[in-house]
Amino acid sequence: MPSASPSSATRPRGSSASTGEMRRAALLAGALFASAALAQYPSRPVRFIVPSSAGGGTDIIARALAQKLSEAFGQQFVVDNRPGAGQMIGLEMAAKAPPDGHTLVMAASTLALNAVMYKKVPYDALRDFAAITQAATVPNVLVVHPSLPAKTITELVSYARVHRASCPSPPPVWALRRTWQSSS
Repeated sequence: MPSASPSSATRPRGSSASTGEMRRAALLAGALFASAALAQYPSRPVRFIVPSSAGGGTDIIARALAQKLSEAFGQQFVVDNRPGAGQMIGLEMAAKAPPDGHTLVMAASTLALNAVMYKKVPYDALRDFAAITQAATVPNVLVVHPSLPAKTITELVSYARVHRASCPSPPPVWALRRTWQSSS
């Protein structure tokens, strides 16, 4: 029977630990350090930036989360509404905040979509933010006035193509489609 390396309990004093034992010790030390750091978080009130107006869906969800987080951590999570410019004002504030966990942002899909919709965006969604959870799933519904003869998205696109002159501006779907087509 092949002999296994001796465990730390049977290894003579002065002999070195195996690589596996060193890894386990390092992981344990890291876990202990992380749990000590988490026990001190947050050390002051947390700013919870909502890049949209008060009273909307994103704000309502953020306020409910802030209340529960305040209760769970025993520290204030303060909702700070910073609407405007397609949510870029609040998102830029969050991106420029110190990366210490004391600033959170409740981002909607505009976090990613702004880079497609605008030539210049004051943040990089992948570099400047780290997602921690999906807080909600909100369905979006496309509706039209009942007098419009479109009952499906296909009918709406067909109608818009025929009546371009009477449409005040192209729908965002067209802008996204053109962007994706030109980038491929």
